[in-house]
Amino acid sequence: GGRQQIALWEWTVDREGPLYSADVTVGLQTCVRFNASDIRQVVSNGPQRVVFWDWEQKRFKFYSPPISQHDFRQSVGAFTQSLFLPESTQAISATDDGDIVLWDRSLVGMGEGFGRATDKRAIKIIRLSNKGAIRFLAIQDGLLVTGGDDGAVRFYDLQFRITAWFEDLEAGPVSSVSFANVAPPKLALLRRIMRTCDKLFATIGSADVWSPREGAARLNCHTHKPCLHSRMCLAA
Repeated sequence: GGRQQIALWEWTVDREGPLYSADVTVGLQTCVRFNASDIRQVVSNGPQRVVFWDWEQKRFKFYSPPISQHDFRQSVGAFTQSLFLPESTQAISATDDGDIVLWDRSLVGMGEGFGRATDKRAIKIIRLSNKGAIRFLAIQDGLLVTGGDDGAVRFYDLQFRITAWFEDLEAGPVSSVSFANVAPPKLALLRRIMRTCDKLFATIGSADVWSPREGAARLNCHTHKPCLHSRMCLAA
């Protein structure tokens, strides 16, 4: 019930308080990510709203694009996580009914020169899971990684075509995935999506914290039970 803020911290500088901050006025936000291609852009989401932020003008500005079932003639589930797609103007948000919503830059105002990078619109809804929510999203080595209620970890190219997947984990819903910094032969995609940064990180209330540059770590599946068994499948 208290006030929530988004804050940008320059942790290498001896400064009291954040570099920039702003009140969140569009509902509780539970996930926050940088755009790895432009760290001045940040996306956050709560169950009901996705918010695109930028601090290019040395203060936070935002746009929260509307979306309803009338836009796509189907219901839109509660949002779970969001991220930017690399080297593009697009972003995606996962939902608790197994879809992802694809966002792209709105062309409104671009010809007159007053369009902003935060001005996104929903252009497509894609079903990635038929067995419950998608709880985890990450980009790793040019692939989209998902985990969710069906207990599988899947890898897609950036056109959302399945490339590989782990199934039969027998560990319950997957809520988080991390990757080893030593990749097995032919599986260089298994590196950590954890993002590190020399100077900046973003926070939003008690949401997940992400910073702008890729790093590496070990493969872990964070579920309600330990990871015991897995099988990896590669798409032909």
